[in-house]
Amino acid sequence: MTQRIRIIHTNDLHSQFDRWPALVHAVREKRHEAIKNGEDSLVFDIGDHCDRSHPITEALLGKGNVQLLNDVEYDAVTIGNNEGMTLPKTALESLYKGANFPVVLSNLKHLNGEKPEWCESVKWFELNGGIKVAVLGVTVAYPAFYEPLGWKVLPPIENLRTIVDQVKDEADVLICLSHLGLHKDEVLAEEIPELDVVLGAHTHHVLEQGVCVNGVLINQAGRSGSHVGEVTLTVCSTSKQVLSSSAQTDAIPATQPPDEQAQQKIQLLRKQAAQKMSEAVAYLSDPLLIDWQTESPFASLLAEAMREWSNTDIAMINAGVLLQPLSKGEVTKAGLHEVCPHPINPAILTVSGQQLLEIIKYGQNRQLIEKQVKGFGFRGKQIGAMIYDGLTFPSSRDDHEGFYIHGEPLNFEKTYTLATVDMFTFGKLYPPISDHSSIRYLMPEFLRDIIAWKLSSFN
Repeated sequence: MTQRIRIIHTNDLHSQFDRWPALVHAVREKRHEAIKNGEDSLVFDIGDHCDRSHPITEALLGKGNVQLLNDVEYDAVTIGNNEGMTLPKTALESLYKGANFPVVLSNLKHLNGEKPEWCESVKWFELNGGIKVAVLGVTVAYPAFYEPLGWKVLPPIENLRTIVDQVKDEADVLICLSHLGLHKDEVLAEEIPELDVVLGAHTHHVLEQGVCVNGVLINQAGRSGSHVGEVTLTVCSTSKQVLSSSAQTDAIPATQPPDEQAQQKIQLLRKQAAQKMSEAVAYLSDPLLIDWQTESPFASLLAEAMREWSNTDIAMINAGVLLQPLSKGEVTKAGLHEVCPHPINPAILTVSGQQLLEIIKYGQNRQLIEKQVKGFGFRGKQIGAMIYDGLTFPSSRDDHEGFYIHGEPLNFEKTYTLATVDMFTFGKLYPPISDHSSIRYLMPEFLRDIIAWKLSSFN
C-alpha cells in the first residue's frame, strides 16, 4: 500500500497583488483536487511575498501580505531577503503576529545568538498513516545587511546540516523551504542528501518538472505570481519510505478566474494603505525637476542629502533612481514612494584618490547610463547619469586634472569616503565599486527616507 502527498508551493510574489487573486484560485483548486483524491496536501510559500516597492507593503510594512497569506491557509512559510533585509528589526519581529501559519527558519538569530520568537527551526506534520514530515527553512545570508539591522544570519547550508542531523532519524520525509536560489539549492542537495525535497526561491527560476540532484528533488515556481509549483510524493504505508517523487510547475493562464475573497481583501488593503500614505512630509515652493541624462535639481538634492546623511566626503547617485519630478506644493509619503519606490539603501566605501577617479570614469560610460536593469532592488527604467555632491570636475574627465573635493585637488594618495547606492555593490553592474572590499551599508533607511529627511529641513 502507498500514500500520496501533494505539496503545493509559491514563491517570490514581490507584492505583485494584481496576480495574487488568480494565484490563490489555482492554489485552492490544487488543494481541493488533492483532498478529492484522498491525498494529503501541504501548502508552502518560500519567501519574498513582500516587496516595499508596492504601496500596500510600504504603508503596512508587510502586515497586509500576512493577511493575504492567512486567507489561503498556508501550512508554513519561510522568509526571503525582502522580508529579512528591507524591514526594520522591530517591524520584522512583529510582522507575523496574528499569522495563522508557522514561519520556518533556522539560520537567523538575534545578535546574541538567541532564536527569534516568531519563527521555528522545524515544523512537524503527522499525516495519514502516521507519516512524519519535518519541514525546515533557510534564507540567503547577507551578513553585511543583516548585522546593521540587529540580526545574525548563519551560513545556511552549514546550519541546515546541523538541523537535519537532529531530526533525520525521526522524520519519514524531509522538506526544505529554501530562499537560497537554484545554484545553492543544488549545492544543498549534494551536501545534504537526506533531504527528500527542496522547494526553492530567490532566483525566480521556472522548473517545469523540477530537477533531481543527488536523489533530492528541487522545484521552483518563477516570480510575481506567474506560476504555482506542485510536488507529488509516493510513500510506502508500511516502511514510510519515499518510493517516488515528481514535480511540475504550472503557468497561471490569463483566463484563470480570480479568487473573489482575495480581490476584496486587496481592495480593503489599498484603502488602508492610501490613508497611511496620504501623510504630508514637506511642502515645496518650487518643483524639483529630474533629468536622467544630466544634472538636475532633484538628483542634486538627493546627492547632497546622501552625503549629509552618510557623513561622507562625497556622494554619488544615479539619476535613474528618481522616476519623475516632485511637483510644487504638498509632498506626501505616497508621492515620495511613487518617485522613488526602490528598496535601496545607502552604501559607504572608503577609497583612495586613484580608486575614486576610476569610479568616476566608469560612470561616464553611455552604455551604463542608458542600461535598463531589473533586479538589485532597482525598480526604474534606466540607470541614468551619475550625479555627485562634494566633488567638482572639468567637462572632460579623461585625466585627473581639475578634480576637486570640497575645493581641494584630488589626491591619489589620500583616502576618501564615498556614499552611493547599494545596487552598485552587487554583481558586475559597477565593477570599480562591487570589487571593492571596504563597503558598509546604512540600514534600514531607503533613499526615499533620506529625501524626506532632507525636505523636512526646508519647512
